[in-house]
Amino acid sequence: MSGSRRLTGQQHACEQCGSAVYRSPAQSARVKHIFCSDVCKFAFRRGKKLPHWSRAGHPRWIGSKYCKTCGVELFDRQQRQTLNCRSESCLHAAKARNKSGSKNGRWLGGDYPNCKQCGKEIVSKDRLTRTFCSRKCVGQWQSKHLAGPNSPIWKGPGNRANETYSPEWSPRLRRQIRDRDNFSCQNCGKARHNVDIHHIDGDKWNCDPLNLICLCRSCHRYITGGSIPCPRPSQLIAVLA
Repeated sequence: MSGSRRLTGQQHACEQCGSAVYRSPAQSARVKHIFCSDVCKFAFRRGKKLPHWSRAGHPRWIGSKYCKTCGVELFDRQQRQTLNCRSESCLHAAKARNKSGSKNGRWLGGDYPNCKQCGKEIVSKDRLTRTFCSRKCVGQWQSKHLAGPNSPIWKGPGNRANETYSPEWSPRLRRQIRDRDNFSCQNCGKARHNVDIHHIDGDKWNCDPLNLICLCRSCHRYITGGSIPCPRPSQLIAVLA
């Protein structure tokens, strides 16, 4: 037979429906049961004509499994892996059971602490490291417990450190100092409309014009921090004269 394939197999009858099925000699020798389609194969298995394919007779049978919530026996592979029949009620119950309390991946443990100011429960995820529920409560508590003599930097009544400036520190005085220095920084020479006024000796109560000097904001910050020296009063006397 040239131009055509020589058939060496045999016709077999499907064990489920009896239809004729062609199988090669290798296929006939490899399988024990012959079916015409997967439909007939699964129907044959459901009919329990192969007892070793059912439950305990199956070579991979590991025992019956049941839904943790409703107790229904499970046969589907995914259901058996999760032990859940995947009905709506069982899914909600499993989610509440597996993601609440200590079983939640973000559980921090312990009860919800109370705010130190208002007493409300702190429910944020970093509640174990917090003492107050909001910034408002922080400010209210600090105003009540860290003001006046309760402040860690309190130095007693009548101390100049507790009072920012003397009564002589007035807008008129600041205007005179800016006019005197032509609204320019006496360290770098830059002109600024809102130039700062610096106390040379660091005493904010000493408002003598010879103790005041105009500085730009950048130089004011460096001189106050000690990074650069401040022009001395002797240098200013020559300028003022």
